[in-house]
Amino acid sequence: MRVAACREEQTAWVLFACMRVVACRENQAAWVLFACMRVASCREEQTAWVLFASMRVAACREEQTAWVWFACIGVAACREEQTVWVLFACMRVATCREEQTAWVRFACIGVAACWKEQTAWVLFACIGVAACREEQAAWVLFACMRVAACREDQTAWVLFACMRVAACREEQTAWVLFACIRVLAC
Repeated sequence: MRVAACREEQTAWVLFACMRVVACRENQAAWVLFACMRVASCREEQTAWVLFASMRVAACREEQTAWVWFACIGVAACREEQTVWVLFACMRVATCREEQTAWVRFACIGVAACWKEQTAWVLFACIGVAACREEQAAWVLFACMRVAACREDQTAWVLFACMRVAACREEQTAWVLFACIRVLAC
């Protein structure tokens, strides 16, 4: 996790080299744990972190479930206070021969603004599920989550390149690509 910091700008990003997969014919699990990703900026203090509780995939011949738990994405800005967080209660895919369901629940997206203007938004490009007897795919594309902060400019965004699950009787793969998590400090 590389951090380049100076008085004007600070960037932090994470690249996943691998996500471990334990596979057999009945049971397969893949998960990622983010303990903390924190950034302390110049002249003031700014922190941003992401907590993945679990991203697990259990696959057998009849059913397959996949969910993602976002504990928190928080940003505290300079001279005032600014917080942004997203809580994923559940993104689950339950599949059997006849039916398949996929849903996403946002617990909250809260924004406390300071001095000027602050905006935060999330764009879902798609949540697609293709289900048949041999294959099943589910992915989420985050276009951006941006925050403009007080007196200067502060942006924080997350790009999900792809979170895809391809499942057949023998093999199942799941991977996540983080394009970047970047913070420009004021």
